[in-house]
Amino acid sequence: MKKIVFIIFYVFSIFILSSCARKSNPSNSAEYYFKLANKKDSLGETRDALTNIDKAISLSPKVAKYYCKKGILLQYLGEIDRKYYYKALNNMDTAILINPTYAEAYFDRGIIKLNMKLVDEACLDIQKARQLGFNDSTNVFENSCSKN
Repeated sequence: MKKIVFIIFYVFSIFILSSCARKSNPSNSAEYYFKLANKKDSLGETRDALTNIDKAISLSPKVAKYYCKKGILLQYLGEIDRKYYYKALNNMDTAILINPTYAEAYFDRGIIKLNMKLVDEACLDIQKARQLGFNDSTNVFENSCSKN
């Protein structure tokens, strides 16, 4: 009887430990892929960063900062091909839909619109970022929007 209890306990322990290992495996984590995307971005590897941020989004589709990051990455490609600006805007819109008080998303969307020469719309977003407390937006607003 003691052997059976020991075997059951042993098998149960292995099951629990392997289950915990799967859950804590960082390569299955959306945050892991988000950090990897940031690292690839810092190395100038935009397409690899996009692959990683897409994986993060697929694992956690309701996280605003992932869409914001994707929008920023797509903006870089927009400098080469304008169609990516529209994709970048769509991702910023999604980030704002998920979190309407995400000041950085408003700011970044404003920057994308400035790059697209949509100055009036850009200034509204940058102003909103300022209202939400995004301090980095002040200089951009003063340089790009106060003239309007």
